[in-house]
Parts: sequence; C-alpha cells; structure tokens
Amino acid sequence: MSYSPSWNDHAPSWQHLLAVRSLIATEICCVLPWQCHRPGGQALYNLGQAEGLTIWSPNVNIFRDPRWGRGQETPGEDPAVASKYAVAFVRGIQGSSTPAGAAAAPQPLQAFACCKHATAYDLEDWNGVARYDFDARVTLQDLVDTFNPPFQSCVVDGKASCVMCAYTGINGVPACASSDLLTKTFRGACWGLDGYVSSDCDAVAIMHDAQRYVPTPEDTVAVALKAGLDLNCGTYTQEHGMAAIQQGKMTEKDVDKALTNLFAVRMRLGHFDGDPRGNALSAPCGYAAMGQAAALASSSEYVFLFMGLSQDQDKEGMDRTSLLLLGKQQSLITAVASVAKRPVILVLLTGGPVDITFAQSNPKIGTILNYRFYRGKTIYKFKYGLSYSKFSRQLVTGGKNQLAPNTSLLSGLSAMTKDATSYYHVNDIGVDGCEQLKFPAEVEV
Repeated sequence: MSYSPSWNDHAPSWQHLLAVRSLIATEICCVLPWQCHRPGGQALYNLGQAEGLTIWSPNVNIFRDPRWGRGQETPGEDPAVASKYAVAFVRGIQGSSTPAGAAAAPQPLQAFACCKHATAYDLEDWNGVARYDFDARVTLQDLVDTFNPPFQSCVVDGKASCVMCAYTGINGVPACASSDLLTKTFRGACWGLDGYVSSDCDAVAIMHDAQRYVPTPEDTVAVALKAGLDLNCGTYTQEHGMAAIQQGKMTEKDVDKALTNLFAVRMRLGHFDGDPRGNALSAPCGYAAMGQAAALASSSEYVFLFMGLSQDQDKEGMDRTSLLLLGKQQSLITAVASVAKRPVILVLLTGGPVDITFAQSNPKIGTILNYRFYRGKTIYKFKYGLSYSKFSRQLVTGGKNQLAPNTSLLSGLSAMTKDATSYYHVNDIGVDGCEQLKFPAEVEV
C-alpha cells in the first residue's frame, strides 16, 4: 500500500495521515493477523477453539526528552497530535468504535489495543538513572495538559480496551500502584475505561525489588491489585498472589474484580465463540546498502539521501548520548549535496530529533523543523512552516470597572525591542513596581 499526503498552504493534512494510519492498522490485522503479535502483541489461546489478539500498542507517551531511546515509537512531543494519533490507531486495531458520548453495549473486537505507558515516562537509562526506579516529579497541570491527554483520548474517543501502567514512579508512587491513576482517572466518570489495566512487563516485581515501595512481595501484589491493576505482565502475581490472600493483605473479591475485567474483553474478542482464526507468517523486511553515493550523485538528475539512526543508537532500554548524526553521515550529506545537479532531498529516518545545524545554510539542502521542548537557541521554532489554522492576536482593554495599570511607573526606564515589540525587564521594574502594575485578566480557550 502506498499513500501520498496532501499539503494545504505547505502544511500536511494530518487528518488524511491519521486516516491512513487507521486503514493500515485495520488491513494488517485483517490480512496478516499474526503480524500483530510482535512487537507489542500477545496471542491468547483457548483450547484450540479460538484465537484473538491483544495488541500492546500504541505507545502514546509524550516525547519529552529528545534523547529518549523509545521516542521513535511515539507520535512526538505534541499532546494534540499524539491524542489524534492514539484515537486513529486504536480504532484501526479494534474496528469501528461507538462515537464518544454515545450509549451502547460493548461491541465485538477484531483485536484490542492497549495504550502505553501511563504516564510521564520518557527515560530508559541515563547517567545511572534507570526507568525501573525513576520517580517523575510532575505537577498536576503537566499531567492534565501534557502527559495524560493521549491516554484520555485513547479511552474516551478511541474506546481502547486496555491501558498499560509504566515502570515510572509518579510523585513518589509507582504508576502501577496508584489508585489515583488506575481507578480514579482511568475508570472514573471522566474517562470510563471499559476494559482492563495491564502492567508493563515485570513492573509489579520491580515495585518491590527496585523501588522498595512496600515491605514484602505479598504487600506488593496486594497494593497493585487493590489500586486497580488487572493483569501483571510477568509471574509475580502468580508466585505471591495466593500468599497475599492467605495473609489477609487482599481478598478474593480483589481477584474477582480483575478477572471480570479480563474475561469481559476476551469475550468481546470471541475467545469463547468456537470461531477459530488462522495465522499468517511473513519474513522480515531487509534493506540494501548505499553504493558510491557522491559519484552517483554527480551523474544523477535527482538525489534522495536516506540518513538517520538505527536501533544501535536508541531503543527500549537505551537512551542516546548525542543528538548528532552518527558516523560519517554529515560528511556524506555535505559531499553529495556539493556535487548534485539540483538541491538534494534529505530524508531522515530517526525515531527522534537530530541536530543537523550544518545543513541550515546549505542552499542545496531543504528546510529543517525543530523540537517543542528545547529551550536553547533553535534553528527554526517548533512547527515553523506548519500550522493547523490561522491565528491573530491583539491587546484588549478592560471594561469600565477595570483599573488600568499605572504605566507612569515605567518612565525613566529603558525599553527593549524585539520583533517590533517593546518591553521592559522585570529586574528593572522591581518588585514594588510589578505589584503596582498588576491588573486582572480573563483568558478563554
């Protein structure tokens, strides 16, 4: 299948791209169902009667740090884009969903999606700090505005059947032990998850062995299930669950609640309908090596350069140590561009952003986009050249009862100018001056 995205005023049609993503996901599961098994997929088997798929995808974590090894799995650092992507992915995997807000009985599933890894997870192993015992200190605003929206869209709009909790601790509480996250948020009135909550693999064991959150293995299993976890990826609950019940740390009712959520999803997959499904196997894709690129470029009418990173630089369990293109790629790009008849088309195959400052002033290399969260000097601002709409801005004066700030306090101060806008530095105004210049404002979005 091939698809060419459309552009409107130099901006890609994200709705079209997401629609194709949904279509591709649907075709993968319908034509090659076993393809969905790995990565991120699990096949469930019921005594030869039926086989359905649980897809532990999509990864909708926010790509907060460009060095993150798993950023390549995500749609990026923008919560709005990640949310739209999440909905399209889930609907493509599971099949058409009841529109958000509509009251209807749970629908059968062609497969089911699991949105991961909730939440605030974007670190593998950096300077001795590993994901297994990292505690993310996150404000409520950052959770609501940045990290949680893709998961909320998965559940509310995509009707995802599963959410996976991360290894990460969140403000001192492991994600898979947080009732605020697993029960109040996922299953609360606002989200209303109709499915199950899974841990990341061995996350429950890690809560005890690495994070030391509670004293014993039995305490660990109990706190996870009582918080709202339904499925442990691993063997820890099997090994310590019975002892936890015998010691009174949890009850059979806690186990029944998890089983109910798990078997309800299996029923929607048709595991008990006596309707066997077949398998299809395929060989992995290969790739070809590049020849004498500079020599070929000098005699070619058009040149496409495919550069980037591989799984040797960043992946699950491995963060990057540099944002530069590795090896001789920069030299190769420059050499090819210098002898090409026309400006080259540079395609970067990377899971995350790379620093290609060297290409900025080269007239034979195309434009460069930048990264949302970077606070230093940028080549181009985040989304430079792209927009989803048109915006205007202006200052609006207050009503009759609003007191205008006393701008006479600024007399004698030197104004600074940037982009035709004049402003004053707060250090020059001083604390007392700032207090007197305050005025009420109401912002609506």
